[in-house]
Amino acid sequence: MKSIFKNVFFTKGHNRTLVFDSLKNDIFFVPNSFYEKLNSNNFTFKVEDLSTDEYNFLLENELLIDVDNNNLRNFSDLRGIIDFPFDFKICVIELSEAVSFQLGKLLLNRMLFGQLNVVFSEFSNLKSIDCLIAFIDELEIDCIDLTFETGFTEYEYLFKSISKDNRIYIINNNTNKKIVDDYHSFNNRMFRPNGIKESKITNDLSVYFESIEKNTYYSDKLFIGRNTEIKNSKESDYIYNHLSDLDSLNSIKLLRDEKFIEYWRVTKDKIIVCKDCEFRRFCNDNRPPIKGKKFYYHERECEYNPYISKWSEEDNYVDLQSAGISIEKDDVIIDKDKLNTINEYIWD
Repeated sequence: MKSIFKNVFFTKGHNRTLVFDSLKNDIFFVPNSFYEKLNSNNFTFKVEDLSTDEYNFLLENELLIDVDNNNLRNFSDLRGIIDFPFDFKICVIELSEAVSFQLGKLLLNRMLFGQLNVVFSEFSNLKSIDCLIAFIDELEIDCIDLTFETGFTEYEYLFKSISKDNRIYIINNNTNKKIVDDYHSFNNRMFRPNGIKESKITNDLSVYFESIEKNTYYSDKLFIGRNTEIKNSKESDYIYNHLSDLDSLNSIKLLRDEKFIEYWRVTKDKIIVCKDCEFRRFCNDNRPPIKGKKFYYHERECEYNPYISKWSEEDNYVDLQSAGISIEKDDVIIDKDKLNTINEYIWD
């Protein structure tokens, strides 16, 4: 008997199935009919059960293993529950003078962050940078993201202030000009140049498991805006409170606020269009989900159309409406004849 390795995962979309080899971090695509054939036998089969092309695909990509019938029960499914040892997986801070004077309140209850991302803009001055450095010095964190937006000019002072810090700093440069750190003496600076478009898709095993139960963008995130507003994310409408109005920020109370954590459990399987997408296990999507009667939905269309398997920048891409897809707040209506005609034109 043959069996698919347990580190290989399948995500069925409307048009095709994504195959994820988590050991090699590789992604492949197969027809849905092939996936259904494998799934019907719990991914265990005889060679003669598959076509030559199907078997060669699995063989060439090293996705299968020989298994004796008596040993099948010894190969259990690989399952994972992502549990971060932090109060928040990521904390995003828009640095301003108003915010900088309040940062110490995040330390009073020993709030823990897995990742810190500080956003610098025209509201970030020398005084706010000094307060930030004092705050960072108190954090037990190995890697810090610094995002420079248009209007921020004090990056030289910032680099000098962190020159003796041997932690890893990732610099996201959105200023439309070249920025160089002349002060660092460690090989611990990583620049993401201006104009680099970050992919929404992260093919990672932890992201895969997290996406089954959580929204990978909104879950376990804390955002502090430049006016000290406390939100789940920049895109969230709900403001929990303002840091300037509190003596300290209590993570226990914050995590019990249903409006603050509203999006955390809204997985892609609960959102129309997204639930038909083969990339839904790896998608880091910042569009706020809106609740309908049966499903959630997004007001803004995604850059990927799962009904034709095309990204917006690719040849032959068409949007949902042009592909015969009508979006209602509770469901997706598909003009099958129109969609089939378009897919035949694109792929045949």
